Amino acid sequence: MAEDICTRLLDLWPVEVDRIDYSLPTAPDNLAFDEALLLTVNDEPEAACVRFWELRRHAVILGRSNSREKEVDAAACVADGVEIYRRCSGGGTVVAGPGCLMFTVVVPLTAEISKLGVPATTCQLLGRIVKQLRPIVGDVQIKGTSDLVVGERKFSGNAQKYSRHALLHHGSILYGFDLPRISRYLNMPSRQPDYRVGRGHDEFVMNVAATREQLTSAIATAWNADEDEHFVPPSDLTAQLARERYRTPEWNA
Repeated sequence: MAEDICTRLLDLWPVEVDRIDYSLPTAPDNLAFDEALLLTVNDEPEAACVRFWELRRHAVILGRSNSREKEVDAAACVADGVEIYRRCSGGGTVVAGPGCLMFTVVVPLTAEISKLGVPATTCQLLGRIVKQLRPIVGDVQIKGTSDLVVGERKFSGNAQKYSRHALLHHGSILYGFDLPRISRYLNMPSRQPDYRVGRGHDEFVMNVAATREQLTSAIATAWNADEDEHFVPPSDLTAQLARERYRTPEWNA
């Protein structure tokens, strides 16, 4: 049944979307850019896109409703100069940086997609990606709410945010990440999927044996995404969101 949910009704998604390979220097700028894309697609459905980005420096990124005190070892972050930020989507807290590919899918939210509900929508989004990843990294499965795993070890976390007329899907893929940093900066999560069975970060997560180029190509293929030579970044809106939200102590508390 789960496999059926992941594979049927794929005609509800755009036939093709724009591919955007665009990384900004800091975490708050990149998070603001993603929300700017969501607001853009909310008003302009033809701007649907898949974006790839990666941080140059390590940062902890909280899910929208995560508790900073519960999820993060703040003392370790301060000692290493690792800053803590909050994204607009749900899901758990992650450590991002070199070797952690971030991808963002932003598509129009139609009435038909809304009727699917969040679990089925998530499964369909991930199902498209899983189909393209399997020839590269092996027997990828969807576990928990929205994890991608190989052999019960997680390599990808995913989360979403809905606006009135658009959907933003955040995903991360570990492919060459300094894994010990996860257990250094993060406490055991307050919410855990059953399949984790209490495993610590070092026993639970893994890097997939794939290059960044292989991963971006697979995800782009899943969404029929081609680069738009005329793409104009929503720079003004990004700067405003970064200034008024993603760089503020109130948002990141």
